Amino acid sequence: MNLSQKLAKMQEIDDKITVFLKESEHLPKQLKGLKDAVAEDEQALQTANSQLMECKEAQGKLELDVQSNNQLIEKYKQQLNSVTNNKEYKALNSEIALLNSKNGEIDEKDLQLMEQEKVLSEQKKEVESKLQESKNALQTRESEIMEKIQSVKSKIDQEKAQRNAIAKDLPINMVKQYVLLIQKKNRKAVAVAQKEACSECGFRLRPQLLLELKVATEPKVCENCGRFLIGSQDESE
Repeated sequence: MNLSQKLAKMQEIDDKITVFLKESEHLPKQLKGLKDAVAEDEQALQTANSQLMECKEAQGKLELDVQSNNQLIEKYKQQLNSVTNNKEYKALNSEIALLNSKNGEIDEKDLQLMEQEKVLSEQKKEVESKLQESKNALQTRESEIMEKIQSVKSKIDQEKAQRNAIAKDLPINMVKQYVLLIQKKNRKAVAVAQKEACSECGFRLRPQLLLELKVATEPKVCENCGRFLIGSQDESE
């Protein structure tokens, strides 16, 4: 192979590497998405548990309030047996009635909390089910994605080794320029003269340059984008 052909082959290999690099970037994002889904569902379950606990604690507080009120009611009922005048009797009965009224209000709140607990319990079950699905998806796909990541890495290493072997036969300055163009020109260091223009930037090529490219064994340089420029392998071009 002449220098132009070697550069073209290196670019062909780098095009393959570019595809593999994009895949290698996408795969970890897939894995992160699965892990993020598990983390989000775990957080949702933690929130559901917290809400359910708060609801039960509120119910427990209401039960304590009822017990306290009932103790006072019992105390006032006992005092009724020892009152000596009608005023004290009415006052105690009034306190008992007030406590019974408070217990009635507490019962209504307790019923509301019981209904809320039922709803929260159902929501918790849904979140637990969703979390299990997320964990199953992660468990199923994680090893598969990791294997793909390793496979793509291996392919990239193989292609790089093949490209580097070709690069050893090129002048060092040409290799340095090729690497720089790969880094700066969207991984496209080599362009082809197609339809009398640069295949990468579309710059119209001079007639003299087109004639030189037809017989050249060494690459020229695009006067616009600076990429290595080689002649098209297609005679019709």
